[in-house]
Amino acid sequence: MIEPEKLAPPTRRPPMPGPLVVLTNGMALILQPDGSHAMQRLEAGLTLGWMDTPELGGIILSIRDAHCHAEGLVTTLSRPGLRGLIEDLQDIDAQLGERR
Repeated sequence: MIEPEKLAPPTRRPPMPGPLVVLTNGMALILQPDGSHAMQRLEAGLTLGWMDTPELGGIILSIRDAHCHAEGLVTTLSRPGLRGLIEDLQDIDAQLGERR
């Protein structure tokens, strides 16, 4: 029998530190967690795709910008991992609700 994954307790994810610098060419200078900066294209919206992959223990999740201009991210997630992502997004929404 496979043991269920044990998830860490939910943690609040504070906003990324600013300031956000957006250039006229659509690129943004983003502060990374390690203190470095990265130049990334700032897109509006995103597109999600997913596939059930029980042989990998969960799902494949694809995240791309809404117009599919930039290379996206494809990752595997277990069901608990998916629930953790949902909780993180709900926490971000709750924090925004506190500010607006």
